[in-house]
Formats: sequence, C-alpha cells, structure tokens
Amino acid sequence: MTLPWPSGPHQMRLAKDEIHIWSADLDLNASRLEFLSGLLSADEQDRAGRFRFWRDQRRYMAGRGILRLLIGRYHSVGPKAIKFLYSKYGKPYLPAGNLKFNVAHCQDLALFGFCFNADIGVDVECIRTIQDAPGIASRFFSPGENEAFLAAPVERQTEVFLSYWTLKEAYVKALGLGLSYPLDNFEVSIPENEEPLILADHGNNEGAANWSLFSLSPQPGCAAAVAAHGNNWRLIVQKFAS
Repeated sequence: MTLPWPSGPHQMRLAKDEIHIWSADLDLNASRLEFLSGLLSADEQDRAGRFRFWRDQRRYMAGRGILRLLIGRYHSVGPKAIKFLYSKYGKPYLPAGNLKFNVAHCQDLALFGFCFNADIGVDVECIRTIQDAPGIASRFFSPGENEAFLAAPVERQTEVFLSYWTLKEAYVKALGLGLSYPLDNFEVSIPENEEPLILADHGNNEGAANWSLFSLSPQPGCAAAVAAHGNNWRLIVQKFAS
C-alpha cells in the first residue's frame, strides 16, 4: 500500500475503527536524544545500558522515548508516568485501558502501531540482499507462499520475499507469541491490487478470516506490514516530527 505519510498532529484522536501507524527517524541529535532518554524508566535505562554498541543504545532510547510520547498523547498523560507490563513472550502492554500498540524498527527507521480493543502487530525490514532467500523461504514459508516467491521475476524476488516476511512477522507479533509460533503454521496471500489476507492458520482455532493485513511502504527501500484482529479497519499513516 503506497500512501502519503504526512507529519502527525501534536494531539491525536484515535477512532474505534482506526489503526494509526507512525514512522519515526531514530537518528536524532544529541539534545533530542537526551530529552527522550530522560523519559525512560529506571529499568528501561538499565536495559539501554546493556546494549554493547552505542548505535543500538541510541536506537533503543529514541524508540522507547517516542513510544512514551505517542502513548502520552493518546492518553493525555505525562510520558514518564506510563507503566508497561510484559507478556510471557516479552510483548509490552499497558496495565489499564483499551489502547493496544506494537513497535518495530529496522536500522534508524521505527514504526509504531496503535488501535483500540484489538491485538496489533507491525514489522519493518530494509530491502537488502537476502542470503539464501530460497532456503529460508522453503523452511519458513508455507508451500503456497514459497511457490509465489519462486515464481516472481528474479529482479523482484527480494521485494516479494520481504513482503511475505513482514506480513508473517506482523501477524505473529499481533498474536503475541513471538518466535514460539511457527511461521509455516499459516499462509498469507498477496492478491494483485488488493490487501493481503490470511488464507489459513492451522494453529489458530478462531479462524484467519478475523484478521486484517496491510502492506506498507514507509520510505523508499523499506517493506513494512500491519496485522490487526478484526475487519473493516481504516488505516492512517503519519510521520512523527522529531
């Protein structure tokens, strides 16, 4: 899905049928990074300090600070007052309220997804050469997905691979099961000029039809995806003004 990504407002209203996706640049100047890192809790500061490389510390602090700012705007609370809980698979969530969110990043690009009352997952990948993409696809893709990947023109195979990969990762993140959920347990279809859909999920008894998928292009050279429980969502994309 190619949509314009306008800069978002300082105060936001999220309707019950909307999904808001924010893109943000994590490569910030020192003063802005200092401000964002000052919003983090003690345990977040501790986690940031455990990253070996400054690049990864910086990205974590910037992403976490921006997440706190966005949640604060939706909830009209101070970003430092926000408390996170974590599922057994490490997915963060809010202890109260019906705001659901998910975060993904690739290099210095981050995506933040928000909706009400529905599980949501986002994923983003930088388009790059994938070492042994056919081998990875044969291992992690369903037979139908693998066939579609191999049938793509050679010059588009990386793009097709990452389209499937981000959709599958977003769905697993929305389920909240992380790496415990096999990627070949379900099959994604990407019809031409239509939104992607889940054809079948052999591990989800509720049924794949109750989920919505979106492919996005937040910036040139990046593939991204959103998965959310439910149907008839309105997707709104915007840039976070750092």
